[in-house]
Amino acid sequence: MSPEIPKTNLDASPADHASIPEPVATPAPVAAAGPVVPEPPTLTPDSPAGGLAGPDSHPHPRESAWGRFATWVLMLGPVAQAREEDARTGPARKVALARARSYADAADWILQSSPEAPGAPALTLYREAIFWLLTPDGSTRETIVAALDAAPRAQLEDAAGGSANLAKLRATLAMRAFLASATLPEKEQVAMAALARRFVHALLASAEAPTLRRVLVRRRWRVGLVLAALTGMLAALVALIVAIIEPSDLARGKPWKTSSTLHALFPNTLMFHTDTEMNPWFEIDLGKPTVVRAVRLKNRTDCCFENARPLLVEVSLDEANWQEVAHLDSVFTVWTVGIKPTTVRFVRLRVPRFTALHLEEVKVF
Repeated sequence: MSPEIPKTNLDASPADHASIPEPVATPAPVAAAGPVVPEPPTLTPDSPAGGLAGPDSHPHPRESAWGRFATWVLMLGPVAQAREEDARTGPARKVALARARSYADAADWILQSSPEAPGAPALTLYREAIFWLLTPDGSTRETIVAALDAAPRAQLEDAAGGSANLAKLRATLAMRAFLASATLPEKEQVAMAALARRFVHALLASAEAPTLRRVLVRRRWRVGLVLAALTGMLAALVALIVAIIEPSDLARGKPWKTSSTLHALFPNTLMFHTDTEMNPWFEIDLGKPTVVRAVRLKNRTDCCFENARPLLVEVSLDEANWQEVAHLDSVFTVWTVGIKPTTVRFVRLRVPRFTALHLEEVKVF
């Protein structure tokens, strides 16, 4: 007996199909009500600090102010451009430019030395200069008209001062023979020579700039000016620091006197020199009651420096009553002594013995 094959759904009766439950679709999750929170942006290693990844997030290198200043001073861009231009300039082009410059200089000399002379000779020389300017790479042209036609028209119109001037110049330059130019009316010769001169010099300026030598000279001048400015600023800074560190000298420009004056030659490094006497002194008048805090003295250094000892520093308001504020018994080269701030008008230096007093410098602060 054959085994019984179970029925599949395909063999089930309509009633059986009715008893099979229909599949239930699972609803999609519904987002909770409230504001939509975007996904956090992605940070990348190249993102700027505190920035986010995006089309403009990669930082562009920015040159510092000092870098821009150095680039300007050293003219790095113009120098590089001039070096490239110089490298591209072959020997043939340099020869052509030199010839054009020679013809132009000769024509200029004719016009300047003989302003009333006909313009045909200068015009002939300018024609040769234009020909070599329009063939700077050494290429050959049968006629100057062919060279004009091969050159960029915008450049030619700019050099001539417009299309109308270029047309006049082209027609005149087409006359190759000198006699053809000489048959033109004298005024027209002069006018065309002036137009050709302008045209040539405009082409020369365009062809010769920027030359490497000219750019290097400009850079040398610019560096020199910057160094001079920095030197001046440094000197001003040093003077300012000295002024801050060392207060102004109250004795500068003030009148002074001594107990006597040596009527003999003595070194010009000395501020004063008294006779050899008892109690020699030096006195300075500050002009008005002034607060004094220190005195700096520089002794004679070539010889006889022991004469200034013992040395007394005395002050007074009325030049009658003196008060001793400092005393030095030893030999010195430079003596800076601080004193209690005192309002005085007169400051006196005195040696209380038989000697001569001579100092190189006296400062009061």
